[in-house]
Amino acid sequence: MFIDSDDTLHRSAISTLVKSLKASKSDFAVCGYQRQRAGRTVNPGSWIVDAMKFGESRVSPSDRPSIMVNVVAWSKLYRRSFWNSARLKFPVGKLYEDQVVAARAYSLAKSIDIIEQRFVNWRIRDEENSSITQRAREVDNLRHQIAAWDDSLKVYQRLKGSEVANIRRLQILQNDIPRLLPLNRESVTSEYLRTIADAVRRYLAHVTLDSDTDIWATVRLAYYLLQNRSYAEYWRLMKWAQGSLHDSAVKLSDSGETVLRLSPRFQRIADEANLDMRLPARARRGHVHVRSVVFSDHAIRIRAHARIAGVSSANNPPHYKATAVNARTGETVVVDARRVADPSASVEGAIAQVPSVDSAVELVVDCRQLTSSGSWRLHLIISQGGYVFDAPVYGNTSFPVDRRLAIDYGDRAYDLRLSAKYGLAINVRPLRLLVESVARSALGDIAVLLRGAQHAEKCLLRVEIDKDSVFESDWMRFEGSDSDHVVKIPAGFVEEWDRVRAINGASVNWADPSMGMTLSAVSQDGRSWPVGVPMEGTSNLGAYLAAERYRGRTARIVALPAAISIDDVAQADDGSILIEGEYPPHFRNELSVIIEGQRIRSVARAVRDGERFRVKLDLSSDRWGSPLKALDPGAYTLQFADSDGDLFTRLDIAEHLADTFVVSPPLSPGAITFNSCRVQANLDVNSYLEPGDRGTRNQQRNISRYQKAIDTGVQQDAVLFRSYYGEKSTCNALAIHEELYRRGADLRLYWGVQSPAVAVPEGGIPVLIGTREWYEIFGSAGVYIDNVHQPDYSRKRPGQIFVETMHGYPFKEMGLSYWRHFGYSEQRIESFLRRSAEWDFFVSPAPYATPLLRKEFGFDGETLEIGYPRNDRLVRGPKVGERQFLRGRLGIADDANVVLYAPTYRDASSTNEFQSTMNHFVDYADIASAVSSNTVFLVRGHHMNARVSTRLQSAPNVIDVTHYPEIGDLIVASDVAVLDYSSLRFDYALTGKPMVFLVPDLDEYLAGRSSLLPYLNTAPGDIVTDRAELIEALVEIYNGRDPHGQDRRAFVKEYMPLEDGNASARFVDRVWGNL
Repeated sequence: MFIDSDDTLHRSAISTLVKSLKASKSDFAVCGYQRQRAGRTVNPGSWIVDAMKFGESRVSPSDRPSIMVNVVAWSKLYRRSFWNSARLKFPVGKLYEDQVVAARAYSLAKSIDIIEQRFVNWRIRDEENSSITQRAREVDNLRHQIAAWDDSLKVYQRLKGSEVANIRRLQILQNDIPRLLPLNRESVTSEYLRTIADAVRRYLAHVTLDSDTDIWATVRLAYYLLQNRSYAEYWRLMKWAQGSLHDSAVKLSDSGETVLRLSPRFQRIADEANLDMRLPARARRGHVHVRSVVFSDHAIRIRAHARIAGVSSANNPPHYKATAVNARTGETVVVDARRVADPSASVEGAIAQVPSVDSAVELVVDCRQLTSSGSWRLHLIISQGGYVFDAPVYGNTSFPVDRRLAIDYGDRAYDLRLSAKYGLAINVRPLRLLVESVARSALGDIAVLLRGAQHAEKCLLRVEIDKDSVFESDWMRFEGSDSDHVVKIPAGFVEEWDRVRAINGASVNWADPSMGMTLSAVSQDGRSWPVGVPMEGTSNLGAYLAAERYRGRTARIVALPAAISIDDVAQADDGSILIEGEYPPHFRNELSVIIEGQRIRSVARAVRDGERFRVKLDLSSDRWGSPLKALDPGAYTLQFADSDGDLFTRLDIAEHLADTFVVSPPLSPGAITFNSCRVQANLDVNSYLEPGDRGTRNQQRNISRYQKAIDTGVQQDAVLFRSYYGEKSTCNALAIHEELYRRGADLRLYWGVQSPAVAVPEGGIPVLIGTREWYEIFGSAGVYIDNVHQPDYSRKRPGQIFVETMHGYPFKEMGLSYWRHFGYSEQRIESFLRRSAEWDFFVSPAPYATPLLRKEFGFDGETLEIGYPRNDRLVRGPKVGERQFLRGRLGIADDANVVLYAPTYRDASSTNEFQSTMNHFVDYADIASAVSSNTVFLVRGHHMNARVSTRLQSAPNVIDVTHYPEIGDLIVASDVAVLDYSSLRFDYALTGKPMVFLVPDLDEYLAGRSSLLPYLNTAPGDIVTDRAELIEALVEIYNGRDPHGQDRRAFVKEYMPLEDGNASARFVDRVWGNL
């Protein structure tokens, strides 16, 4: 195995690959890999992901040619004898030397092992132009890469023939050359373009490109232009494509097929050349999205959305056939497949402008048909618009399923499994014993009624609490499926079970493995067999005693706590949630229901009506008492508690409520769904968009309509604000709005919001982003103000004014430096720069910031160097009584010591460019208690942390304010701030209040993301790295000692000289004149 010195291997990589080769005797093993940059993991190319989608042992490369795209040296472990016999060696003095070695290895190997795990971390170097990957736009580098392709193609041609060589040529044309195509003239030389055109011309001499290849229509048109040396037209095409080679602009042809929507000029070129402009095969693959799996009677019912992408379901409704194939015997059974009504199918479309109505299917698998043991794999055949798609039924690991993933029917067990390679499969195996009922007697023992299955003979019942606590019954003989036996589990053994459950907290964690007694049948030869539970269920005798399947393998006996039954959930006209159900038997206590989410916690007491209850949950205000017009999108937990505060740990939810729409006006249909498991119920708030605006297809249609309406009139009296993508109404936009409102400006002040839950300031008009109204106002507002880049579909109209304010003082790597550091594609960077060119004004908070902002965002327009409008409030100081009011809203005593802890996010903890899990370096409650008895921590996660569903567990002296709408309120309410690298330290310094900087990872952070300024020069306070130092610094501050007051004043003077409380006024005067 060969690996670069700066890359890393997973600790189990070598052992896994060696183990596989020992078992298979294959010539070499190839594994997956991923890219790493500055601690952040990046997926490899989609073609690598597809090629490594599932593992396979002892496979011929000729039978799986897609693996040839995995050419890198360090993803393979070779058998030395094969390496020597194949005479493999890396050529000296050549770049991309692994290409020819991989070609020779794939050509000569009799069999290989494909290991799907990503064992290699390929590090992308931070230093610009320090690797060949970063020099891809240099013509010499391009020549080396083409030479490597040519050499590998010669190997395939000589050893495997033209067919394999052409497969590899198509892979290069499909995957490698598109990422090297230049998107603008300035990025490459003319020699570069001629060199890549020559390679395209030579490769196209051997293969034919049409929509059956996996190459986007835009790229096929680009190849045609390069093939014919039409370089001027090529550059026009790149300008028309606006930095994207994917076929984002599409339309339906007269035959109902999806084709690239071209400008008249390029449509004429395509027509004259008779080019196939249909979307590629990748855009016309069958899509099967499993929605739910439910067991009922003797059948398994699978609901899915299934269609062929790129084909209109409106013109060509799909037709379905399905089979189940036994992988062991080859036996095939026809499965009932029928189209069903599902309103949500009409708004889920993978391809824009392609209707997907009537694409919901239900598969009904009759268990009685699956008569032989083994794995029955489900296949779905979709016929649509002349195309046929035949593949396994795939889902994903989170699709909604009935809580019984395994059932026992008759004398067989049926277990549902999901794999990346085979999709959904039903594993069928015979049973020896079935549990008919369980009951606990007054003497404390448990009687288990067992029925023999078809294959039952002489056996005993083994009952296991853990490996040290085992009971075995006497031997029993069953004479067929009609015979039965009763096994009594002794009272002493049951008492041991009670003791174990008590130790492990049975009242709360009853679903834990330690909470059940596992059952198995042992035959005379010592083999162990699972025990089944009939599909119809067992008799729940005694105090909630039951038998159930455990983890899809065998039966276990569980002692169930009392259950709350829920049989109706709805939403009232005032937005409150109504829940009805039944109390547990003999329950005479009071019942409360709690709904909790990121910004809300509401408690309501149930009203009793005999054995039934009814409760109304008020959703009119958030945690801090602010009015709430709607729930934020996300998941909300429902919990039920008695008058002592003890939570019910088992819920009995009516089947008709699972994943059903329960919303009525005023919300749009489908905004809220209800789902549950045994221990928790959830309300999932989804999109508030109307059905006609939901989904990729409808959004693309709205965007297309917006972009075409370029000549619509601009309304000079309309202002449109958007802050943090519409997630909040805050930052500089809020201050500008308030200044306009204070002046009584005769303007309509719109706010783009992600949901109706986002409150807008007085005088503001909310507009839901994604609606047709949003696109109309975005395209007609006289002034548009944002603190992030405007949407990538933006097309500024003549007469519109676009203003960019950003949302922080420059310190960390940003803009071009950041995008290049983290490997953003050229298309993405071009999109950012195109949008920057639309800005009329760029707000700069300080003289030091202006050159940094202009450079990093490629901006050459007018910079408003005026200070930050959002900080006018901090410079002026709080209004009379404001601090006390805010503390009261937060539930904090007026005399409390309030610490605002607001760390920034870490790139290494980011799951993508918009979300990051929060790092907790200290125990907040512990620190608060150590400082003083009345110290309270306000913990404020970054916006990146706020988009992650996990919440901090609050304590009496710790309050999670990550989702509090206005950071300025928290600054006013606090006495001191504990910060790190966030630009919030610039804002906070304006208050004159002390700051402490908790930076235990200072070197690591700055190594992963460089700074534009020396950090210590911008941190006027104690620098601490652990619990003891933080406590010492806070105690000193609360004892009245402030050694860094002069440092803060010097910091403000150097970096914030413009902050005088009048930035908003200066902004309004410049943009609108003297209103």
